[in-house]
Amino acid sequence: MDRLAAQARRLLLQRRLSLHAQFAPEGGPALRALTEEERRELGEIDAALDRIADGSYGRCEQCGQAMGFQRLRAVPEARACVDCSSRMKPPA
Repeated sequence: MDRLAAQARRLLLQRRLSLHAQFAPEGGPALRALTEEERRELGEIDAALDRIADGSYGRCEQCGQAMGFQRLRAVPEARACVDCSSRMKPPA
């Protein structure tokens, strides 16, 4: 695992833990249900962790090119490079 992937993994795991702690602190009973946005964010975090594990992290899922250091530092769970992201239709 390269240094960027290792840093991203640490950050993603911290964010995942933080989200979990908001709705079920310290493994206790759930205080509230996850919002749709929180479920989506957890899904994106888990997908990024899977890409790190399988070695595909850092490659755009649209064009296959490397996403670049700055893109991954800004959005470690990104699936697409800036160019492809700008061409994608926003979710409805």
